[in-house]
Amino acid sequence: MAQDLGDMNYLVLVVDDEPVNSMLMNKYLQEMGISCVLASSYTEIIESVKNHDFDLILMDYKLPDRTGIEISDELRVNYPDVRICIQTALECEEITERVENGFFAGFISKPFRRERFYREVRAILKNIQ
Repeated sequence: MAQDLGDMNYLVLVVDDEPVNSMLMNKYLQEMGISCVLASSYTEIIESVKNHDFDLILMDYKLPDRTGIEISDELRVNYPDVRICIQTALECEEITERVENGFFAGFISKPFRRERFYREVRAILKNIQ
């Protein structure tokens, strides 16, 4: 079941162009007591980041206008402390290297598994308490 994250009020940006994936992550985050904002395009991501102070961004790798890596690189320029967790069905060397070197705070594989999703999100958020 959902993992207790204490009394912290977290805000997460969920980035995915597939509505089913966004809604599933939204549901899981709500079960964990976490608020979220949904974005499905580059423009929505940039606008959301300008208007909110996110504790975590769950970034899809494959988006219609750019890759999650390209957008993450750009976000790091203006928001160097933002925590980004890449989520994808792909496993490639570039993603693995960026997780290992700390560029990405974590990796969530698709298809989503509830308990694994909880563990990864909880681990990332616990590190900022």
